[in-house]
Amino acid sequence: MAVPAATPGRLAALLEAVELLEEHASLSQEDTAAEDTHRFHRALVALSGHRRLEESYRAISLQLLVYMTMNRRARAATETLTQRAARHRGILDLVLTGVVEETLAALRVAELHPAHRLRQRTPKEGLRPAQAGRCFQRAASRYAL
Repeated sequence: MAVPAATPGRLAALLEAVELLEEHASLSQEDTAAEDTHRFHRALVALSGHRRLEESYRAISLQLLVYMTMNRRARAATETLTQRAARHRGILDLVLTGVVEETLAALRVAELHPAHRLRQRTPKEGLRPAQAGRCFQRAASRYAL
């Protein structure tokens, strides 16, 4: 849905998000990883130009940011920031081709990536509820929500 509606401005925002992921990866800025990923996903959703979709995404953005923070913490040992940036660059490259079917297929595969399986882990394997709560509190205070 997003690729056909992508405008130069929307594509520029996605490119900027990927470049920031890459820059922060080169500087080993782990503390910005979740926020950087969140920025990329916001820009990806914005490609659609679909106001209601963007509003829906914004409505759940704090929860997504918390999830991304926990997810990054859980996978930091198995995926470097550089690998994460390269994964997102690959999605951008497909978006830029304008081939909707290939882009959607890549997004489905990305959802199956081990990095996105935090929600399938047991508390013993992932973050314990107390850790998740502290993570949420830090994110909420950081973004004044």
